[in-house]
Amino acid sequence: MAEASTGRTLASASRLAILQLLRERAEPVGVQEVADATGLHPNTAREHLDRLVAARFVERTAERRGTPGRPRWRYALVRRPAAAGADELFRRAYLAAPPSWEPADPDARRQVAALELHLDDLGFDPELEPATETVHLRRCPYAALARERTELMCQVHLELVRDVLEVEGGPVTAERLEPFVGPQHCLLHLRGL
Repeated sequence: MAEASTGRTLASASRLAILQLLRERAEPVGVQEVADATGLHPNTAREHLDRLVAARFVERTAERRGTPGRPRWRYALVRRPAAAGADELFRRAYLAAPPSWEPADPDARRQVAALELHLDDLGFDPELEPATETVHLRRCPYAALARERTELMCQVHLELVRDVLEVEGGPVTAERLEPFVGPQHCLLHLRGL
């Protein structure tokens, strides 16, 4: 059910535009700022933001005010390190990897674990291939929409991957996303493993 919900969340050009806007902003933004930047009515922008919050792409915080009344909500991309599950995911990935792959850099290990957790949560069925510095995304949960708007969808997903790697900090970077090397199979190219 979560996969379908996430797919529907990203199946909106308006929500993709909001995600791109939030990615470009260093500080959290309010509903009116989102509405002004995207051309949406504030109520529509708020509904889209609520959907993005529910899907865990965006987090909402109350603005601190010195006046009485309801606080305004501020929105930003979720940029927190993947925590508890990342260690277990890394352990499984490490044990499944060929014996020749053993990154010396603990930051790279942490980045890879967080990335695999993120991609798995979204339903991509990721499989790391360290020798070629690629991640096979065996199942694209957004394949139908991505076929219609490949460049936009794949760019949004690539930027989300870059954000995950950046938040974790370390040598691994995402270079490009190669869409549809198979029916629902995409290839993520990394550097720095």
